[in-house]
Amino acid sequence: MGLFSKKPKLKNPQLVAAINHRPIKYVTSRNEEGVEYVLGRSGRINIKEPEIIVSCEGKDVFRCNIYEAEIGELLSRDGVRISGVNQDGEMVSVVAYYVYRR
Repeated sequence: MGLFSKKPKLKNPQLVAAINHRPIKYVTSRNEEGVEYVLGRSGRINIKEPEIIVSCEGKDVFRCNIYEAEIGELLSRDGVRISGVNQDGEMVSVVAYYVYRR
């Protein structure tokens, strides 16, 4: 980055702020055949510049650049879908389901 280069903008800053430090019940992903499998249980979503990190049971199950990620809340509002390029360079989508709050 140069001296006068601009900082990239977040695509949905309100949602990013809402999910930061949000506790989650479990995280799922789908493979090429459409089979859904659980990546982990009882975790948290954390935003640490410039990454979004989804961790479960003390280990990271998903990590990508926050400025390149596609983030959208589920219509039921009980989770969030995050798509992005992971550390291996492949496009991955995960769904993190929130812990119910009263």
